[in-house]
Amino acid sequence: MKAGAKIINDITGFQKFPEMADVISMFGAGVVLMHMQGSPVNMQKNPSYKNVVQEVKEFLEKSINISKGAGILSDQIAIDPGIGFGKNQKHNLEILNKLEMFIELGKPILIGVSRKSLLETY
Repeated sequence: MKAGAKIINDITGFQKFPEMADVISMFGAGVVLMHMQGSPVNMQKNPSYKNVVQEVKEFLEKSINISKGAGILSDQIAIDPGIGFGKNQKHNLEILNKLEMFIELGKPILIGVSRKSLLETY
């Protein structure tokens, strides 16, 4: 951020290192809060959810609260349900089909499809 970054993408949604929210707030930067089940090393081994949309939404809501608690301005927060990160194709499609559920969080939604394996079924 000292080099001029204006937005940070936190793949843990500040839930692994919540103190990062304080640092980002000090610099006045924006943030993208992403959901990922597991870690980059094991996230695709056996992703499991009872209700993927509800669980991801609750995770992101908690991340938003961490951000606001650290002083990050509400209009500097975007959310990313983490397509392809700790989710199988069924989970990914369910999230995409129910994006309106995430609108309730009141934040811009970023959908990154950097995990091209999502496209295997098409």
